[in-house]
Amino acid sequence: MQMVFRTHISNTSIQQAFDLIANIDDYDVWLPNSNTFYGIRHVSHNPIQQGTTYTDGKGQLEMHGKVEKYQPSKNITFHQISNFRALGLIPSGMDITIDYVLVQEHDGTTVIRNYEVAFKGILKLFRPMAVSRIRVENERILYVIKQVLEKTY
Repeated sequence: MQMVFRTHISNTSIQQAFDLIANIDDYDVWLPNSNTFYGIRHVSHNPIQQGTTYTDGKGQLEMHGKVEKYQPSKNITFHQISNFRALGLIPSGMDITIDYVLVQEHDGTTVIRNYEVAFKGILKLFRPMAVSRIRVENERILYVIKQVLEKTY
């Protein structure tokens, strides 16, 4: 399943937006936890680059991530996978790709967040509920990015 989200951030350069999104070590500083985001841990390289690995979440919601694409001031792609055994037996999990594309506009920057998720195992049964939560979380993240950057710059 694919979804596309976007926001326009006034008076913000493409570099400022990219720097905020790429600095995953600071997500805990500006992005409050939610029912789907619990923080980033175990970042393998700082500053990040293509191939950097990290952990996002906790417990059965723990996602193991990797920076798949890193093009400063243009694009950054994160790929995350979770695998667990539901009820101790059924292989389940999610496979998520988050692709940020940044576009410089005359009065700021547009941030496009392409989100793709595949559900595995028992999680397929919860797809309708999960899709609603995913939509809300993506909109929340872009809203916070916009608020942080418009206040800062």
